[in-house]
Formats: sequence, structure tokens, C-alpha cells
Amino acid sequence: MSTKGQKQQLPFRYAFLAGSIAGVSETVAMYPLDVIKTRFQLQSVTTNRQLGLVSYITKVLRKEGLRHIFRGITSPVLMEVPKRATKFSCNSKYQTFLQRIFGQNTLTQSTTIIAGAMAGSTEAIIIVPFELVKIRMQQVSSVYKTPADCLKSIIRKDGIFAMYTGLEATMWRSSVWNSGYFGLMHFVKSVLPHTENKRLQTSYNFIAGALGGSLSCFLSVPFDVVKSQIQSVNGSYVTRRSGFYGSAIFSIIHMYKADGIFTLYRGITPILCRYAPGGGILSSVYNKVNDLLSEYHLQGQTS
Repeated sequence: MSTKGQKQQLPFRYAFLAGSIAGVSETVAMYPLDVIKTRFQLQSVTTNRQLGLVSYITKVLRKEGLRHIFRGITSPVLMEVPKRATKFSCNSKYQTFLQRIFGQNTLTQSTTIIAGAMAGSTEAIIIVPFELVKIRMQQVSSVYKTPADCLKSIIRKDGIFAMYTGLEATMWRSSVWNSGYFGLMHFVKSVLPHTENKRLQTSYNFIAGALGGSLSCFLSVPFDVVKSQIQSVNGSYVTRRSGFYGSAIFSIIHMYKADGIFTLYRGITPILCRYAPGGGILSSVYNKVNDLLSEYHLQGQTS
């Protein structure tokens, strides 16, 4: 790991592959908590206060079983290939672009934050249909048999553009999350001592990713809550009928006035449990695969 320096710029296909592998690994490992997170966000504030995280997980497992919780994982797994590939490859490209624009020889904190936000906006455009299907499949009241069945139903009922329900909220969520994630990871890696020890490098990457994931949660949760509401079955109805969720910012203000700050951070406990270790897994797997691909790339150049 290059905590003080910068990694060699690899061809796009390598960044794409590393991001894809990291994303799928993280998704499979953390998916049960992702389901719990979505359920929390779609419940009423009163219900969330009555049931703690452990109690709610126990209730869901007893009622539905672990196998049922993994229902709908196909959509997020398929989503992770373009999502994480876009996240990491575009972030790298945007960092290089901004360094050239600003005349920087080394990567700065502000550049990582801006590049992360830009990568998040790009990522959001790609993932919205997958996110929509995932939310619909994770709902307790979901009647869809498969992700494909869900997508067909959405298009048949509301038209092709309905696949992009919640685009604005997703762009806000992804931009804020990525800027916090990459920004804090850059800071943490810059203050950690440099080491050539591979195990220690992996630990550093996990710590930086976990801290970055935690900060990103606090910054982006309000947008994630609004996104889940907009993309749920009831949320889409509200969007069509009253325009309540027409704007992510307006929705956050309205929800705050109606139910207080707690409603914007509903599900924060499962979110932290999901994205703190998830951010660590994402960072450590990506960097490990990236290092292996770097060695392969160098061998190809010297042979």
C-alpha cells in the first residue's frame, strides 16, 4: 500500500476488474444487514424506537429465515460490477484529471473529496434501476418472485422512465458518500506510518475503509432514507400523487419538520454495522486485487 505515495495508474480494465471483485465480495458478506437497513428505513419512527437492532434481526430471522433474507440478492450482486467498477475507476480518473487541471504533483485532500463526489454522480446514473429493484425486493410486502419480474412489473405499470425513480436522491447519496469515503481514506492513509509489510498494509486499508465508511454513513444517511422512501412502492405512489418526494432536499426538510432529526437517521445502527466493516472489506479487497493486477501488469511489460 502506498500510504505516502501514489499507486501506478493501471489501465481502465484492471481498475474495472478490481472494483468489481471488491464490490461483489462486500455485497455478499454484508447483504443481510443491507436488508435490515432497508426495512428499518421503511418502517415508522415509532416502530424503530420500540425495536432495537438485535431484537429486530431476531424477529426477522425467526419469521423469514436466512434463506428468505437473501432473496433479491441477484440485483445488488449484478449492480456491484458496474457500481464499484465505476466508483473506483472513475474516482481514479477524476483524481488524475483534477490534478492536471489544478497543476498538482501530489494528491491533496480537497482533490480526493471533489473527485469522490464526481465519481458518485457518475455511479448514480448507472445504479438507479438496480437500486430500485433491490428496494422493491427487500420490502416485507414484496410480491415479486425475481428481480426480472420486479423490473418488468415496474416498466409495465409506470413506463420505461420509472426505472430512474429516485435518481436525484441517489446522486446526492452517492456523491456525499463517495466524497466522505475517499476523502477520509486519503487522510487516514496519509497519517499512518508507511510500511512494506503486506499484512499491515491490508490492516491499514481495512481501517481506512472502515473509518471512511462510518463517516460517509453519517453524512449520507438522510439522502439514503429519502431514496428508500422514494423507491419503495408507497414512495412511488406519493411521488406520482402529491409530489412530496419530488426533491431530495425538500423531502429532508419536510421529514425533519414532521418527525424530527430521528426520522432522517432511522436505521443508523444497522447502516453503521453494514457500511463500517463493508467499507473496510471494500478497501482491503480492492487494494489487494489492485496490487496483484499491478504485479501482473509489470510482468507483462517486462516479458
